[in-house]
Amino acid sequence: MIPVKFMSKIDVYDIQNHGVTLKVRVAHADDNAVLELGITELRSQFGTTVVGLMVQPQSPFDRNKKHLQLCVGTRCLLYEIPDNLAQRPIPKSLVDFLSDPEICFVVAGKADYRFKYKNYVELSEFCARVLKKPGLITYSSERVEALASEVGIKLEENRYYGSSSSSVNLGEKVFTDEQIKHATRDVCACYLIGKKLLGSV
Repeated sequence: MIPVKFMSKIDVYDIQNHGVTLKVRVAHADDNAVLELGITELRSQFGTTVVGLMVQPQSPFDRNKKHLQLCVGTRCLLYEIPDNLAQRPIPKSLVDFLSDPEICFVVAGKADYRFKYKNYVELSEFCARVLKKPGLITYSSERVEALASEVGIKLEENRYYGSSSSSVNLGEKVFTDEQIKHATRDVCACYLIGKKLLGSV
C-alpha cells in the first residue's frame, strides 16, 4: 500500500477541457483517504454551488461496474464505485457531499439512485426550464454539444467519439492524460453549462 501523502500526488492529472485548466483526481474504491481529499478540493472551488455530475460505465466492455464523476471550477474527481455497496458502503464524506442542500448537481444522463442526492437536475431539463425551450427536455445526454450551443458555450470537438482506445477503466491503476481528458469531457461541460444557466436566473 502506498502512503496517502504519496498517493495524493500520484493520482492527479493536469489537463485542459473546453478552455479550462483542470486538476483531476482519481480515487479507487479502496482509497477512502484519497476520496476525502478529492472532496475537500471540490469544496474549495465553491464560488458557485453548481457541480457537474455523471455516472459512467468503468469500461465499454463491462457496463455494470461504474464510476462517479464530479466537476466544479478547476477540479474534477473520478471515483470508482465499489462493486458491492452492502459490503463496502459509500464513505460518509461522499454521502455528505451528495446530500449537501446547498449544492445543485447538474447531471448528464441518468443519476445513480444508489446515491442520495439532495438537489439535482438533469442537464436537458435544466436547459429547457431556464431557457424556456420545451423541446430541449427531450435531448439525450449524448447531445451535450447541442445543449452547450443553446446557452452560448462552444465545446472542444470530441476527437474520440465511439473509440474504446481512449476509454478509462477505473479498475486499472494508471491512465494517460488523454484518457483522463476524454473521461472528464462531458462532466466538465455539465458544470460549465450549469454555471452559465444559474448565472442567468
